[in-house]
Amino acid sequence: MKREELHSRILGFIGLTISLMGLIGCASDETAEPVKVKTEAEVQLTSYVTGFEEAKGVTRTWMPPTGYSTLDDISDKNISVFLTQHPVPENMEEEFFFQRGDKWLVSKEMTPAGSTYYLYGYIPHDPSIKSSINLLTGKTYADGAVLTLKNMPAITTNDICVIVGAKNGQSADDDNDLTTGQFGYTSAAQNFVFLLFDHLYSSINVRFSVDEEYNKLRTIKLKKLELQAQVLTNELTGDKTPLKRKTQAVITLKGTTDGSSPIESIAFTPDETSGNADEPLFVSAEGQALSTSFSDFTGNFMSQGVSDFTIRSTYDVYDKKPDGTDGNLIRENCVAENKINILQLFAPVKTASRKTRYTVRMTVNPTYLYVLSEADLDNPSITISN
Repeated sequence: MKREELHSRILGFIGLTISLMGLIGCASDETAEPVKVKTEAEVQLTSYVTGFEEAKGVTRTWMPPTGYSTLDDISDKNISVFLTQHPVPENMEEEFFFQRGDKWLVSKEMTPAGSTYYLYGYIPHDPSIKSSINLLTGKTYADGAVLTLKNMPAITTNDICVIVGAKNGQSADDDNDLTTGQFGYTSAAQNFVFLLFDHLYSSINVRFSVDEEYNKLRTIKLKKLELQAQVLTNELTGDKTPLKRKTQAVITLKGTTDGSSPIESIAFTPDETSGNADEPLFVSAEGQALSTSFSDFTGNFMSQGVSDFTIRSTYDVYDKKPDGTDGNLIRENCVAENKINILQLFAPVKTASRKTRYTVRMTVNPTYLYVLSEADLDNPSITISN
């Protein structure tokens, strides 16, 4: 199969403000499970995210983002957070920012007013992920922290992000000069919690369309889209191994004062016992009809060492009536696999990068349409081309 266009976009930092206006988000369309809390207190939220930097498979200098824009679609997501203090409190547990009705709450009341906390955590909360936090050697939580996330899905529809900045705001519209690398929050009678996030994974955006002439003859309904990945284990020999289903992330964060990223390192360790990652980015029993316009399907993946993708598409084929409406189901559960190599498309880059979005444009387009037999029409291929 031919390759269509694959291009990447560098994901910017995600900013989050907590206000009564509601949390607007940075993750997937999955609804968060209710969290069990002992106490709760109301907070106020809004949120921001930077734009994307385009890359087209050539070496270029990355220009950092200059501003933030409003986030979307995390009003139903829980935020996992450790409300650390100095001295370190006993029995410190994972806490949450979560929504109930039209209000946002925190699972631990931050009292008394004037108390200072240092906020570390991630979004969206996943009950299968086991999180813990530790001090940097010889430091306090004012200096940073080591956040460990165990049992993370290596491929997911969620955009997993880590807190890289936190501060108490003056109001819902005033972030009190928050910059990346700050983690201190001072509680008040009315809490305006401002957070900044950065992405832990890479993103893949699969854009499907149907050839215009073929679309006049057949309807394609996509039923499932699955993603597999290969990790480059030896650059000299080219040896590769399948990406494992689960992974652990150890994120070392050090506070900064100049607005630079506090992420000193992120170490991913695959769970070798978890099996190979083969995750659906999209599932629909009845199928989603594709058209000549692009339909987008997005997922996220642990990018450390990932050099190849396999995109598996399952779809049904229908003929069309003279008026252009769907006719009979001709072929059911057709499967097409498309393989994508990062090096071939982004030389000299050999593996995927964190905070990068890879966009793959895929077209249902049989070759030499004018000579196809009826059987060929009913078994189209999916092409990727430049």
